[in-house]
Amino acid sequence: MRRLAATLAAVLAGALLAMPHAVLAKSPAASYTPPPGPIATSLPDGITLNAPSVIKAGREIDVDATLAGGGFLRPDAGIHFIIDNVERRMVRTDASGVAHFRLRGVLAAGVHHLVVSYAGTRQYSYSEPARATATFEVAPLIITIQTVPQVPGVTLTFDGAKGYVTDAAGQTLIGVTRAGLHSLAVTVPAPDATSRITFVRWSDDSWSPSRVIRVVKDVAIEVGLRGAYLTRIEVV
Repeated sequence: MRRLAATLAAVLAGALLAMPHAVLAKSPAASYTPPPGPIATSLPDGITLNAPSVIKAGREIDVDATLAGGGFLRPDAGIHFIIDNVERRMVRTDASGVAHFRLRGVLAAGVHHLVVSYAGTRQYSYSEPARATATFEVAPLIITIQTVPQVPGVTLTFDGAKGYVTDAAGQTLIGVTRAGLHSLAVTVPAPDATSRITFVRWSDDSWSPSRVIRVVKDVAIEVGLRGAYLTRIEVV
């Protein structure tokens, strides 16, 4: 009886010792992933830019800068983005050597100069400084104003400054350099001996000749007018 008990205990101990070895032998091999190595590229050494040439005022600026050196893409490198001599942001390159730069639409309409620079490093392996430039244009937003009925000589004053006068078709265009809230006012021609023009309302249900308009894209708006004309009546 004692010999049988000793034999069972030895078998159980051997089974318990064997179980962890089986689990440990399978787990590391299944979960191990080798670290990614450097990515080779045919790009020239330095910074390659992908930037728009024209964007609308108020739109986000989207620029990608790829850093290469010695035939390989350079990850985790600090890239500086400078617009019109003002540094906007420092972005680090991802595993593919690309720094993704995004800037909301705060720039005024006009031509702007972009400089992208990398200071270089001696950490791990030497990498020379790099620099790239680009020029892009921010195009103004357009407000198209149409009088109804078509009345020439109506003045639209934008932001209390410049006045725009409707043409023979009762239309005028206003260029907006920055997206946002702006003031807009309508002035009708002075009455004369035969006619009188009065303001009625805007097509977006604004009832005051002076109002605030929100411009974040191109806008078309109508101005409702009422015309009274002296008419000669003859009784026959």
